[in-house]
Amino acid sequence: MSLNNGFSDIRLRDYNGVKGFTPSFSAYLEQHFSHNQVIAVDFNASLYNGRTLHDYTEKVKDSGDDITNVNTSIRDCNQAYGIEADYIKKWSGSRLTAGASYRANRNKSTHENFSGEVFHQRQDRFYLFGEYFRRMNNVTVTAGIGAQYTSFRFMETDDGRDSWGLRPQLSLTYSRTQRSQFKLNFATWQSAPSLAETNIVPQQIDGFQWRIGNPDLKTSSSYRLTLSYNYNIPRLTGSMGVMAFTSPDAIAPYIEWRGDKLVTSYENSAGLQNIAFFISPQIDVIPDWFFVNGTLQYRAERMRGTGYKHYNHCWSGDVTAMLRHWNFALLVQYRKDQVSLWGESLTWGETFSVLQLNYNYKQCAIGAGVFCPFTKYDKGSRSISRYNINESRTRTDICPMPFIEISYNIQWGRQKRGASKLVNADAEVDRSTAKGR
Repeated sequence: MSLNNGFSDIRLRDYNGVKGFTPSFSAYLEQHFSHNQVIAVDFNASLYNGRTLHDYTEKVKDSGDDITNVNTSIRDCNQAYGIEADYIKKWSGSRLTAGASYRANRNKSTHENFSGEVFHQRQDRFYLFGEYFRRMNNVTVTAGIGAQYTSFRFMETDDGRDSWGLRPQLSLTYSRTQRSQFKLNFATWQSAPSLAETNIVPQQIDGFQWRIGNPDLKTSSSYRLTLSYNYNIPRLTGSMGVMAFTSPDAIAPYIEWRGDKLVTSYENSAGLQNIAFFISPQIDVIPDWFFVNGTLQYRAERMRGTGYKHYNHCWSGDVTAMLRHWNFALLVQYRKDQVSLWGESLTWGETFSVLQLNYNYKQCAIGAGVFCPFTKYDKGSRSISRYNINESRTRTDICPMPFIEISYNIQWGRQKRGASKLVNADAEVDRSTAKGR
């Protein structure tokens, strides 16, 4: 790292790592009764035992003297359990679904570099819902209502929060003809604060930056409305539409000075709102031989929080062309992911291109191609805080990059039959994060 004040250059090392294992268990029961009735129960459990690490050092390049030496080690012993039970009753042209789900998280974090301080978080979520589906001539309606109870507690301080939230859902489809369809969808959900966002144990990032969780966070709500038009005409299929999203109390990070420390904490912000317009066509240029498909999206969004208001406008999309004949397939693809605004950070996904030729014969597949023949690979994020502006990017200078793929599929004996579950219980285990710069 070079300094602009004339001082000696600094050797900087910033390392982040995760070590651990996550065993899981799942069980599913589906029982059918007379008169088109079904009861389905799904259970999932997962454990996490591991450590997250962060080491940050600054040394004077010439002398090797230490300027800053920060070591963070957090050991987690966390558990997650989830169960959902649904009752489904079908009639001719209609269906009723009612059910309940419960999820429990039990988290224990030991800060090994901070005098062995222990932080416990207990989180419970209970969801009760009902949904009715009805088909009437050219119109299909699915309407539902749910109520979610969320509770999280901290053993060390005996603090916590309890909240109730309603979750209405609506899906309306109008099929004008067999070749065109209008669809309106409205969905809501709640998001509880994570372990890292509520952990009150101070965590040093570098010589002046720190992170401290906020135990006073509350569960946030999100709302999404989508209006789309699907079409299917000779040699042309696809969809187009508009999607609006708002999360008026989204949980997001914010940065402030506390004395000589630049502290990152979390808050229920003033909200994120965005609107996106999209079109996704597929053209069969030569039926069964050559097709081209793609997606083009424009997105505009705004996010507000303590001391900031940011806007983001971006185009994103992808295009794929494939020529298939005589067991050969020639693929050309270009993709540019969207740029997303969250808090005071902009994050963009992958930008890449692919040129590939495949040959398939029975169980054998051989392919050769070039990764990024037309553009360099790129993904990353940028902090746009008035206190801290930095950018982290992953780019490849070795492009174009040739590759070869060879695969052969071997099967023998009785094959396992796949199960299509009607319900899926959520039991995702939470983890601490040793924060880097």
